[in-house]
Amino acid sequence: MKEVAKRANISLGTVSNVLNDPSRVSKSTRERVMKAIEETGFVRDTAARQLRGAALRAVGIVVLDSTNPFFTEIIRGAEDALREAGYVLIA
Repeated sequence: MKEVAKRANISLGTVSNVLNDPSRVSKSTRERVMKAIEETGFVRDTAARQLRGAALRAVGIVVLDSTNPFFTEIIRGAEDALREAGYVLIA
């Protein structure tokens, strides 16, 4: 996030606002931040973000044999669906 803020010439807090509450930031600033995010290849670390917050949005899964291709596919599908919903899978 620091590199994104530096590249967009804004504060770290503004980057955070763009990511968490974009309505608080002007359209032109949002566009600058999104461009800087694209240029830097920034990817949000959902797990780290949730650990700082009050609630952990994580789901655990237990399988009998993680080397079995059947269970591997189940885990992958669950992880994709949970990520889209803002959760983290703990396997």
